[in-house]
Amino acid sequence: MTPIVRIATEQDWDAIAQLNHDTYALELGQYAPNEMGRKIDGRHDTNVYIVAYIGEELAGMLSITMPSTAPFSTLQRLPVVSEDIRNHLGQTAEIRLLAVRRQYRGQGVFNNLMMTAVQFCYQHNIDRVLISAIENRVALYGFMGFQAIGEPVMEGTAVYLPMLITRQSLESSPFAQKLARLAGAPEAA
Repeated sequence: MTPIVRIATEQDWDAIAQLNHDTYALELGQYAPNEMGRKIDGRHDTNVYIVAYIGEELAGMLSITMPSTAPFSTLQRLPVVSEDIRNHLGQTAEIRLLAVRRQYRGQGVFNNLMMTAVQFCYQHNIDRVLISAIENRVALYGFMGFQAIGEPVMEGTAVYLPMLITRQSLESSPFAQKLARLAGAPEAA
């Protein structure tokens, strides 16, 4: 079943808080679990959430931190931020809270979320995106065109690698061809 992917509304917030808790507290151990089974992100009020539903269930999500709402958590994981990154912050966003429920992994939810995120970034003239890749997903982000910009950092029991992608590295990656097929567009020659 193809997920329905869209920008989140206030009606999605409880499901987002639950998936955030399930992923980052229960699965990854970045945070301690709580009795409510909800984790509201510290940047919730400024996040742009993209959600993917299969039927009535939130199957996956991600948030985008826009250039105007920085600081970026990825950069806070670096001992030193390069001059190149500092000079391009106005065209840089951050993808955070990327989560797909275990039972929906491998069913296209991730690809549909990322396609929508790429379209959103293009529409908002964002040419660079930061992400803190969970250690066992670094190869996937490399396939997309992300490059490491720092050393792995441990938070709780989760290990993250700060990474950056530019529009150019995305468009020259094998993932761009995959997104083109997913969107029904002709592939680049």
